[in-house]
Amino acid sequence: EAGEASIKWNVPYQAITPVLDGEIKKDEYARFENFEDYIGVAASSNYGKEATDALYEKVKGGFFDAYWCWDGQYLYMAFDVDAIDGYNCTPSQDVMLFAYNCLQIGLADVEAEGRDATYTELGFGYNQEKQEDVTFTWNGQYLTGADDFTGKYDDASKRITYELRIDLQQALGWDKYPENGDQCNFAFVMEV
Repeated sequence: EAGEASIKWNVPYQAITPVLDGEIKKDEYARFENFEDYIGVAASSNYGKEATDALYEKVKGGFFDAYWCWDGQYLYMAFDVDAIDGYNCTPSQDVMLFAYNCLQIGLADVEAEGRDATYTELGFGYNQEKQEDVTFTWNGQYLTGADDFTGKYDDASKRITYELRIDLQQALGWDKYPENGDQCNFAFVMEV
């Protein structure tokens, strides 16, 4: 399910539109904070206990910074992520995006129960070999446009930056754009 009804965050309204260029600039976004207590860390069962424990040690102090805002139409998000154990996102098929370094976002109406008609799940990645953005819709009818996402990998700092926007009315299937006080369910997964 996309989120839990007992956990709430207020997405800051911002009149200045962020530029999706793979660089997080001062005053473009507000920091997304106070989510750390709700993060779960998982590794595939074939990773092995020793490797999983080592991975957990690397990420338990935090390995990414998150930012967000909305402008009345779009939810804007940005993540600056340490490439844990290297960076690789070269899927041969878009549907395999989840098996690489990527970001997944789930949105649903606040009254949603599981993956109902309002549930949208999107994937975002940056193919460093072809220097191209990769997006995929796993659930729902919403499609990310070419201007809605930019990824950028810096080999020197070993960091990946994701910047994206999601049209909330279309993604949630609402008949109007969101207003102050409107709510939706939200979740994200960072694949490293």
